Parts: sequence; C-alpha cells; structure tokens
Amino acid sequence: MFAGSGAVGIEALSRGAGKVVFADSSRDCCELIRYNLKLLGTGGRNTYILDADLSHISAGAALRNALRQVGELAADVIFADPPYSYNGLSGLPRLLSEFDICAAEGIFIIEHGKKTDMPQDAGMYAKYREKNYGDSSLSFYQSTYDGFFV
Repeated sequence: MFAGSGAVGIEALSRGAGKVVFADSSRDCCELIRYNLKLLGTGGRNTYILDADLSHISAGAALRNALRQVGELAADVIFADPPYSYNGLSGLPRLLSEFDICAAEGIFIIEHGKKTDMPQDAGMYAKYREKNYGDSSLSFYQSTYDGFFV
C-alpha cells in the first residue's frame, strides 16, 4: 500500500515473493510501477497494480478484489509506506484490520516517522515490534486472534 515507485514490492519479488499487489492512489505512481516492472522484466500474472484511494474503508473491497486477481484470498505480508505527513497515519493499523485482507498468520508493516506514535492495538491486530532506522521507523503488527470467539 502507498506503493510509490514499487521498489519495495519489486525487491520482494526479487527475493522470492510469489505474488505482489501494488496499491497507490496516484495514477502517476501506478504508471511508474508498470514501467519499472516492464523495464526489469518482472510482473505478469503474479503482480497486480491497484489505483485506489487507500484512506477509506471502501478500499478494502478493492484490495480484496486485487488479491483475487493474483489468486489469493488474503495477504501474508502487507507493507504500507504512506507519506509521513499522511493525516490518517495513526489510524492506519485499525483501518488495515477493518479491511480484513491479512491472512490469519500474516503480518502488516507500516513505515512512519520516528516521532510518530503508532497505536499498540489495532482491531484484531497488535503491534509486536518497532524498529528505528535513522528518522524512520517500522511498526510490525500481527493477529491477536487465538482461534476462539467469545
């Protein structure tokens, strides 16, 4: 999500990821991703580029459809790299939880500014790790679902 140039997804493909969905709200970014995939000779049926506004709950349906386009029902790993000035940054973990696109054993990772306080709890997900790199941080979330409903 917030794929930009597609560099992270392309790197994931080069390291063995079977399928990648690139999602960004910028048509220019989506075109750049297409260009980069073509330039590198990657892509095809194991990639899907979604041009959608990712800040609304309706994006969940678009993302689920994109996953189906590459033959998946849910993502094992979701990486989101929104602009650090993105107004909904602290609400993004809960929004991702509401999208219901992450596999039960999956994780999602959000890149953000080091000074940004990300929530510990996000619906059915909880932050289990935060790693700092200079002025940037990565927050890692995993499911808290234990297989039982109360």
